Amino acid sequence: MQTILGAGGGIGMALAKALTHYTTDIRLVSRNPKKVNPSDELMSADLLNAEAVRQAVKGSSIVYVTLGFEYSVKVWAQSWPPFIDHVIAACKEHGSRLVFFDNKKLLGLKDW
Repeated sequence: MQTILGAGGGIGMALAKALTHYTTDIRLVSRNPKKVNPSDELMSADLLNAEAVRQAVKGSSIVYVTLGFEYSVKVWAQSWPPFIDHVIAACKEHGSRLVFFDNKKLLGLKDW
């Protein structure tokens, strides 16, 4: 199983399409997941909740993080640390490899 956390955005959907070249065992996790491929497994989850992340990661050989938050330093400072801590803990618990997609959203913001 390969799992995409934050699968509802553009990067997550593109990744789900690309992964079908390698596997059809794909789990899409977001607040309101929608199938990208016919064989996708969907899981609705609040990814700020440790138990929800743990369940989403369970059974995954690879976990991709494509989740983004509102473009606000305050939101990122409050939400990112607990989210990524939950993901890392769940990946360690389940022996999953973690792939993190990053961007430069916050570059140039004035509210640092």
